[in-house]
Amino acid sequence: MKTMKDINTNLVLDVMIRQHHIDSGRRDSCDACPIALALNDVPSREYTYSLVHKEWIELRYINNDYPGRQLKIDLPERAKQFIRPFDAGMLSHYDMIPFHFKLDLSQGEVG
Repeated sequence: MKTMKDINTNLVLDVMIRQHHIDSGRRDSCDACPIALALNDVPSREYTYSLVHKEWIELRYINNDYPGRQLKIDLPERAKQFIRPFDAGMLSHYDMIPFHFKLDLSQGEVG
């Protein structure tokens, strides 16, 4: 499987989960959880957000070199620690606090 290291090693997204993402986020939703909403706010000329799963995300490559290709990348542990209780309904929106994480796209697998 080809990785992003084979294509471009300089892609790191800084993802900020803000209170309005938490308040608007829907539980167990691949495209409307707080992480998905925050990813939509991250500007990138290389990728567009596609799906968030409990363990990984999928981005769609939009650069002309590889149009339509997908990148699957594991979520950092901090993001997993947030999304698991959020999706399970273990905490209310009011108990969740904003946070941020960096997403190193060079670790992803291109499909």
